[in-house]
Amino acid sequence: MKNLVIVESPAKAKTIEGYLGESYNVIASYGHVRDLENKTGSVLPGKWSEIKWAISERGKTQLNQISTLAKESGRLILATDPDREGEAIAWHICELLKKEGILDSLEVCRAVFNSITRSAVAEAMENTREINKEKVQAYLARRVLDYVVGFNISPLLWRRLPGAKSAGRVQSVALKLICEREDKRDIFEPQEYWSIEAAFIKEEKKIKAKINSLDGTKLKKFDIKREKEAEIIIERIKKSSFSISEVNKKPIKRNPRPPFITSTLQQEAARKLRFSADRTMQVAQSLYEKACITYMRTDSPVISNEGISLIRDVIVRKFNDKYLYKDPLGRIYKSKSKQAQEAHEAIRPTDVNKYPDENSLSGDEKELYALIWNRAVSSQMASADLTQTEIIIPSQDKNIIFKATGSQIVFKGFLEVYEEGNDTEEESEETRLPTNINVNDELQIETLFPEQHFTKPPARYTEASLIRDLEEKGIGRPSTYASIMKSIKRREYASLENKQFLPANRGRVVVSFLDNYFAEYFKYEFTAEMEESLDLIARGDLIWTSLLDKFWTGFEPNIGNVEGLSN
Repeated sequence: MKNLVIVESPAKAKTIEGYLGESYNVIASYGHVRDLENKTGSVLPGKWSEIKWAISERGKTQLNQISTLAKESGRLILATDPDREGEAIAWHICELLKKEGILDSLEVCRAVFNSITRSAVAEAMENTREINKEKVQAYLARRVLDYVVGFNISPLLWRRLPGAKSAGRVQSVALKLICEREDKRDIFEPQEYWSIEAAFIKEEKKIKAKINSLDGTKLKKFDIKREKEAEIIIERIKKSSFSISEVNKKPIKRNPRPPFITSTLQQEAARKLRFSADRTMQVAQSLYEKACITYMRTDSPVISNEGISLIRDVIVRKFNDKYLYKDPLGRIYKSKSKQAQEAHEAIRPTDVNKYPDENSLSGDEKELYALIWNRAVSSQMASADLTQTEIIIPSQDKNIIFKATGSQIVFKGFLEVYEEGNDTEEESEETRLPTNINVNDELQIETLFPEQHFTKPPARYTEASLIRDLEEKGIGRPSTYASIMKSIKRREYASLENKQFLPANRGRVVVSFLDNYFAEYFKYEFTAEMEESLDLIARGDLIWTSLLDKFWTGFEPNIGNVEGLSN
């Protein structure tokens, strides 16, 4: 009898069936086959395990095909994705087949792989395990929590705020960040200040420098407050002569960034490719299913020893060993997050020998693959060597001092391949300083640049910066960032204008409502603690129903109080 392998997508099914041969049937579930019934009463407090599930239309079709093939098979291999969602999909299918009595005479096992390569799939088939009950329970706890919050708060929201959509447990916290940033912008009052820059010349050499101190006092950002003050200083500069008193140089190193995890891939794709978080994950999913990259939902920056070895070989071949990080074991990265699953790999090419310009990919896939390839390869390269130069230019009486700073790249190292993007539109410009300048060189002023500035309000969130802040606060996980962004936009609580989140009035009113009546449950710390609790469940260190009992004990009276106000 044949083995039946279940995966999530038809593209993956086709690839894996090609690897495994005629003794295997591979079929796709098309993601989740069932979910909680979308109505009141699907979960009753205290009876957390008695969940009412609804099978989707697509799920019914796929389950019929799976059931037919399972009856003719000797072994069922659940090979859905290696995260909690994948574990849950495997569990759902198993539970439904068990109800039909199909599993009575069928060996059932779970296979996981982080990349869809022939070797990874073969290894997974040789090292199967049982479904991880703790991961499933963590999924159940998250799903029930989201349901309990949404189905209890949303009706109160609709009653008090006609036109509101619904309140999500984690999405509302992300929306709160967006609205709080806008509140800060609303009350912001710009502060005027001035800077003075001079272009000094000696023969054909030009040095741009900023005023650094005046009458023995180092100038701070807001010390020159008005144009009149700047003009007085300008007149003094014009009457002065200047020469170089110090040329200070020091070597510095810049180290490469770690390979991508889900959040950093979404951030960098937003900066460099202008992709939304959702688009990034769609394209990454396609690359994963084509066996081009490892699994794209991960919070671990670790690369396997095999992966490091392949990358090091490419660096030597494409550049030379001077560009290779000196330790033969390669650069080892560890996650800053205590919740990271180090058993997973970072996002990297499955075959780094497939260069970005030498594959059959096109469009968004080609661009994202190049980003992933460059980041992974650069992470194992040598540091960049730079020389940082500081030139001190005082007036003859030492009462006015200018300072010029700049850096020159001595050895590019990893910068030959990759440099991380910036969240702001204003990229910092490298100051280029001339060589062969010496102490005591007399300089002439070619031009003076007094410039008016105003402090700027806090920048609105982009998808990249919002994901970064959510991650730093411990809110959300690799599998949820894209859906959080999508949910906020779909509910029209905020829109993207010039790639920045602008909260709608409706969104600000929702946040105000939640802050007034459910403040405790939408605090950043509380949401982060819930994420940690879900991680504890996944590790087997916390009983999932205990978490729900504790949550409901505090949450239920809150609901009753707000209902009383609404009547």
